[in-house]
Amino acid sequence: MVTPRRYSPLGITLALALAAASPALAQPAEGAPAQEAPGESGTDLAGLGDTALIETLLGAGEVSADLFAESFLAQVPLEQIRALLADLRATMGEPVSVTGAGMEFTARSATHVMAVTMVRDATGRIAGLFFGAPDATSRGPEDILEDIGALAPQAAWLVTRDGAVLHAQNAGEALAVGSAFKLGILKALMESIEAGNLSWNDVHRLDARRRSLPTGILQTFPHNAPVTLHTLAALMISQSDNTATDALMGVVGRDAVGEALGLTAPITTRELFVLKADAELRADYLALDEDDEEGREALFARVAEAPLPGAIDIMGAHNPGVEWYLSLETLCALMDDVAASDVFSINPGPVRAADWESVAYKGGSETGVLNLTTRLVAETGETYCVAMTLNAPEAIDEATAIALYGALTTRLAAPEPAVSDAESSSDAESISEAESISEAESISEE
Repeated sequence: MVTPRRYSPLGITLALALAAASPALAQPAEGAPAQEAPGESGTDLAGLGDTALIETLLGAGEVSADLFAESFLAQVPLEQIRALLADLRATMGEPVSVTGAGMEFTARSATHVMAVTMVRDATGRIAGLFFGAPDATSRGPEDILEDIGALAPQAAWLVTRDGAVLHAQNAGEALAVGSAFKLGILKALMESIEAGNLSWNDVHRLDARRRSLPTGILQTFPHNAPVTLHTLAALMISQSDNTATDALMGVVGRDAVGEALGLTAPITTRELFVLKADAELRADYLALDEDDEEGREALFARVAEAPLPGAIDIMGAHNPGVEWYLSLETLCALMDDVAASDVFSINPGPVRAADWESVAYKGGSETGVLNLTTRLVAETGETYCVAMTLNAPEAIDEATAIALYGALTTRLAAPEPAVSDAESSSDAESISEAESISEAESISEE
């Protein structure tokens, strides 16, 4: 088995958010030296552009505290920042050039490429900072995909450009894909709207009987709360809201979703949670014949009467047969059908949106299941589908898989040939324990 190269999503994802999520980060280690106060070195931030500031961080000199907002330094000691930057310099080499605008940038050296996200406050100081793992430019997509394949016993990937297959493994095999099945609900909804049967502005009343578990927010809304179909679709895609998902499945119908997915009677997210938690119902569900429509409806009625389980009851590894099994070929085709919807503009997933003209992303996960599917349009007009699925009997290293996937899409966006055969000698260490800015949504995350 190939030992995967560890990709570690690095840095601070909007530092202010970490104070609540990881309060320990706000405290320097006991005995750490006092930090230099902001403003001591007198750097002219007003005249320093974003790319020049990042180049300063990655340059040969030691950075001063006045580059960072006080709120930032309150969470991460200056010496820790300096140590990370020294590791990054050792890996990246010099000189480093930086391109980009807004918050998203790309740093390049002769041997590596690295994603950078930076937020500055009103005074020009750094208030948020994120460094992706430096990726050796000598590593092509094949190398990255090999690392992805080492993360699970069942691994599939598909990379296409304008419909032509660039890279594929097990792309036609139906594997468990978690919330990625929601693309089929969106397709059924869009077809019904196009046919004139529904409208994006139609108001749906939430039904407590269809309430599901997180992810999402609608499970906290009251019974009969009014929500438009567009809002339901936006939450289903951008937040993987399970209650929004089940509401839309009730609107368009199980059969229409099954037709869009090529599945017989796909289950709702609530049904999945109940089946995971109830061994007897699960055994009866798995024993059903595919053409036993009467038996299936009777079982679904029993599932509907069962109480919604607690999150702790559904956190185990996925149960084979109780999932949504789709091939990557099917998911890429679904993406082609639904990518025009504006609901994809909210969350680009683990892809740097600045690298692409448009990004349409949906992922899914539960313990032992991970899928990431993205349709990408390059500035040159070329259209890519980049999809991967991992299935395992135990938890998957999602952070590494997501970082590898992000590195793959970055490589596709900037496929310049390598100028050096140098390999990465070490991976940079994280300033914090924060993971990537956008993770694949879990159908069972609280």
